[in-house]
Amino acid sequence: MSVFVIYGYPSWRVISHANLPESHVFLAWFVVASIATLPHLYIGLRSSSIPSIAKDGIAWATYVSLGFAMITFSMFVIRDVIWLAYREATRFIEFSTTARSATNGVEFQDHVVHSLNLILLVIAGGTTLIGFVGARRKPTVTEVQIPIHNLPQGLRNFRIVQLSDIHVGPTIKRAFVQKIVDTVSELDPDLIALTGDLADGSVSVLEKDVAPLGQMKSRHGNFFVTGNHDYYSGIDQWLIKIKKLGFRPLLNEHHLITHQGGSLVVAGVTDISNTSASDKNQHKSDPEAAFRFSPTSDVRILLAHQPKTAESAHHVDFHLQLSGHTHGGQFIPWKYLIPLQQPFVAGLHRLKKNSWIYVSRGTGYWGPPIRLGASSEISLITLVTNTENDQ
Repeated sequence: MSVFVIYGYPSWRVISHANLPESHVFLAWFVVASIATLPHLYIGLRSSSIPSIAKDGIAWATYVSLGFAMITFSMFVIRDVIWLAYREATRFIEFSTTARSATNGVEFQDHVVHSLNLILLVIAGGTTLIGFVGARRKPTVTEVQIPIHNLPQGLRNFRIVQLSDIHVGPTIKRAFVQKIVDTVSELDPDLIALTGDLADGSVSVLEKDVAPLGQMKSRHGNFFVTGNHDYYSGIDQWLIKIKKLGFRPLLNEHHLITHQGGSLVVAGVTDISNTSASDKNQHKSDPEAAFRFSPTSDVRILLAHQPKTAESAHHVDFHLQLSGHTHGGQFIPWKYLIPLQQPFVAGLHRLKKNSWIYVSRGTGYWGPPIRLGASSEISLITLVTNTENDQ
């Protein structure tokens, strides 16, 4: 959807019913047009040599205003659809045969619409502020227990920390990443899984911001699978950086872990929709190849950025798929559109009798710094005995 539509529709509804002088109408539209060009201005300046503080300032103005515009657009569209449906159903508006009464009717309607417009703008502003606070606060720890059939004693309470969709970039910087790292360090994980979309930008621009990730430790290693945004940002360079940060990329590969007498295979696939990898064959998502020649183990885990990978991996035997990508919808209206593209939006779901998928709401956010009804999370996955089958 064009950014100009998102900005333009609510602006048209407000300005056309505000009864402004002609000169003020022109000024209002000039301001709207200037704000609407911010996303294009930011894109054009990202690779320029202007100071980073100026780029960051433009980025914040761009994404905060875009978030407000998207929320306002949604509210105005919903209001107008309800209004039109009500008017049509009840024939609420009846036009008088006299010009005088018709004019009075229009004036009364403009007054009502203008008042409602102002109310919606205030609500949208408050909603944007609440969403901003929700996006910028430290991600909460979401504890999830995964019941596994015939889980050996040694793997009971095995702890996996899942991070996903951090999106280090225009508004997520080193300080935010450090909060994530500090929280993970307190969880004492056996394994760390980063399920894609680490960054929005090049390694050269963001390497200082992602540096704290190198502090994260776990007993059996840190693993990474690619997300679609990692390809947009230069996947070859990011894979090199990821390794330097202590993460092992799994490009349709697996790794065997032994823990207190139990065995666990963690496999990872490349993102199902990657389009910009230098080696298309190596980066074609292949769940079957990820587990090929894997040894017999007590638990098999698949790391895949997008939940819909489960559709192409249904014939592969695994106990748990960890995914992200959806952000839990992040905020209205997108949270209601995700099911059109993904089979699962967030949380734990059963795939088969002894197979599960957990979809993270994401540890950061993408685009506007807003989260509403879908808070960011650091997922603490604990393997437990499936009491239904193990009694």
